[in-house]
Amino acid sequence: MMKSKKNYALILGLVLVVFFPASANAGNPYKGKWYFSKKCSFCHDVDLQMRSDVGPHLRTVIGRPIASVKEIQYSPHLQLLAKHGVKWDTELLTAFARKRDDAWFKPFRVKYLGSKCPGPRAIEKYPACAPYVVHSKRRPVRPDDLEDIISYLKAFVR
Repeated sequence: MMKSKKNYALILGLVLVVFFPASANAGNPYKGKWYFSKKCSFCHDVDLQMRSDVGPHLRTVIGRPIASVKEIQYSPHLQLLAKHGVKWDTELLTAFARKRDDAWFKPFRVKYLGSKCPGPRAIEKYPACAPYVVHSKRRPVRPDDLEDIISYLKAFVR
């Protein structure tokens, strides 16, 4: 009787692992490498020299403070986040890459600028009050592809 319960538990465990893997939504880093080369590598790099010509290198982006690569000129929006010590995590990076318009930045604008943005001269005094449009002209990345790219970038985190 005891042996059959152990066998039942073992079989149930195997079925759960096979049909409901823990990392089903984690993305595929191998696909992510390919998508990164097709969608991101025009502006970003992940080489060991951690250099970039257009956009910041993304080798160590997860956990890194925003706007921290010295050679890059950042938008006022990213500079505002850097001033408040915001770091890149998978959720923020996903929102940033998925929403190519101003939608990803609105919660930060409300949090850090609050009521300073309304008014005709707000943009002159606080440039981050302007809509974020830096990535708006880029081709969008499909959600599944983005999940794979994020998984690829997470592979560099130690």
